[in-house]
Amino acid sequence: MTTPQDTSAQALASVQPVVPTIQQRVYDYILAQGLNGATADEIEVALNISGSTIRPRLRELEFDQQKIILTAATRLTRRGRKAWIYTSWEAVPE
Repeated sequence: MTTPQDTSAQALASVQPVVPTIQQRVYDYILAQGLNGATADEIEVALNISGSTIRPRLRELEFDQQKIILTAATRLTRRGRKAWIYTSWEAVPE
């Protein structure tokens, strides 16, 4: 019998080889937006990558690599809900 942990481990193993490439694509998109930044929803649409793949990459870029920052600003998603905006540290004026 397959457990939820087995399924999660399988999902991680399947995506692990492409994680660095996806991280770079997400980062490049956010960087290109400058101070305007991007929401997870906007990144999902622009890169045509599932939100369930985008969100973990955002966390990795924010906490592990410290390349992006979650701002206090929000924008509406396609569904009309508020979403936090991410921007790159490089876009933040010193």
